Amino acid sequence: MSQPIACPPAQSGWPALFLLLFVVVGCPGSPRSKAAGDGQGQAVGGGGEDSDTTGSEAGASDTGRTDFGAPPSPPEFSAPCPVGPFFALSGSAWEDFWRPASHPVEGGTGRIFIETAILEMPLEWGSSAFGIWDGRRLPHGRPDSFVSTRAGWFRVAATPVDETGRRGETLVCDLEYVHTNGIVVEMGTDPLFLGDRELHFVQEGGAMFSIDDDLCWCNPQVDDTGLVGDDDFLSLFEWDSGRPEFPMSQEEGGIFGVSLGLQRRELVVLDNGDGELAESGLPFETEVRIYLQGTLAFAGRAAIPPGESWTVGLVDMERAAFEPATADDFRTVESPGTCR
Repeated sequence: MSQPIACPPAQSGWPALFLLLFVVVGCPGSPRSKAAGDGQGQAVGGGGEDSDTTGSEAGASDTGRTDFGAPPSPPEFSAPCPVGPFFALSGSAWEDFWRPASHPVEGGTGRIFIETAILEMPLEWGSSAFGIWDGRRLPHGRPDSFVSTRAGWFRVAATPVDETGRRGETLVCDLEYVHTNGIVVEMGTDPLFLGDRELHFVQEGGAMFSIDDDLCWCNPQVDDTGLVGDDDFLSLFEWDSGRPEFPMSQEEGGIFGVSLGLQRRELVVLDNGDGELAESGLPFETEVRIYLQGTLAFAGRAAIPPGESWTVGLVDMERAAFEPATADDFRTVESPGTCR
């Protein structure tokens, strides 16, 4: 039979209260009272973020603590940035692009989300295909890809966040996108411009809006550029996010051909006259970039007057060469509204 524990006599005049404390806690300074805390006055299972209680008495609580009392690790990316370059979208496969919401993640509690941001772009006015990634939050595992219709370097950021709001370290990646097709034309207009500007790629000596001569919105595919085979075509594409909540997006257009044909074609940008001026007498600018066999052959801007066209220059596809037109070569063009 065990001997009763003898406590020192109480110094106060409350013997009944002291007896109650003895039964519940034990004697002050006794082994039993030490087991009730961590030596610093913390209670068992206190669950505070700074608690360093160890042992099975700490247990796993509903606050997400492990069996050893330490909080679970925050979500972290477990792989480095992807290695490029990546192919711009003009004719390339989607699997060539990075999927940040599917990037490997370890740790975290519950569902994991990936927040993305665009830090730098090679284009002052953004990109409709790429700009939608600025400020997005996606559940981990989504296959959405960082797609670009433009070439150049993009600096992007991705941060893992668990369902409790804990954030891991941000992964900052520099992604290079390149054009691999024989010919690519990029066009972008200041996003404050609310009108319509069109790309036209007219065979030398031909007429705008002619089905036989002009690659444009009403004739977006040309299947004969003088070559033989499945790659003998030119295509026009347009992108528009259509979502004003993505400020780094803009309406843009372009032309691409997998191979360079044998034709000479004039590149023209037409303003339909339905947009407002940036200031009185000062139209918004449009930028054009031309890539031949992956190399930048031309980059320039022009403030096109309302209702006029800008002749950018002549592309000699057989020689893979570009001949720029006279600066600010503007002409008035009567649009029939469709191709003939």
